[in-house]
Amino acid sequence: MTNSIDQLMGVITNRGGLMRGNMYLVKLPPSSVIGSEELNLVCKSVSVPGRNLNTTQRQIGMFTRNIVHGQAVGELSMTFRVMNDPAVLTYFNAWQASAVNRDTGEVGYYNDYVRDIEISILKKGVGLPLFKKEFDLPLPTFIKNRLPTIGPINFRQGEIDLDLVTNDKVAYKVRILEAYPAAVVGVTMSDDNMDGLIDINVSFSYKDWVTQSTDQPSGFLDSLFDIFDKFKIG
Repeated sequence: MTNSIDQLMGVITNRGGLMRGNMYLVKLPPSSVIGSEELNLVCKSVSVPGRNLNTTQRQIGMFTRNIVHGQAVGELSMTFRVMNDPAVLTYFNAWQASAVNRDTGEVGYYNDYVRDIEISILKKGVGLPLFKKEFDLPLPTFIKNRLPTIGPINFRQGEIDLDLVTNDKVAYKVRILEAYPAAVVGVTMSDDNMDGLIDINVSFSYKDWVTQSTDQPSGFLDSLFDIFDKFKIG
């Protein structure tokens, strides 16, 4: 069992750690009411869509097999926190109104109300503890102790926080193609919910989703490791 645990830890370490469910970023189309960054901040949860293969049974000789004949995309839903400023509600009401005019009942053109959405799962930064005694800088100790913090490197504390270096470094990203808010669940108010906060759930319809490349080398990290080699920091 010990070997299995060690092997598991080795796999996790080699693969950059485990994904965390609370590190995500959503990029919705901005509007004059609220911007993409604000929508991301108030997005409480999001379901990263999957894909189902549609099959049908076919008799081949003596055996029955399930043969793929198509595919179906999974559900996409998001939950948003509602502020006293009803910008989030206004945003989705306006988006739906671009599809159906509530006054005339006219339906808009498809390309006028569909938009792409991006969902990213972020990597957790890694902290590497460094010790002052391992720094081989050609400076007196009293000067080393007065060195400021430069970016993620704190020379005085002997610590580097790679979470700052890898800020918003994406582990997995999908682009939702031709999406629109098909259903916005109404807000339920109650006397019993005196201390509760208000959320709204939005379900999106969309054409398809595709993954986007996230394997981008970091030139800063390469330079940082070169510094480690020069100063012989273990």
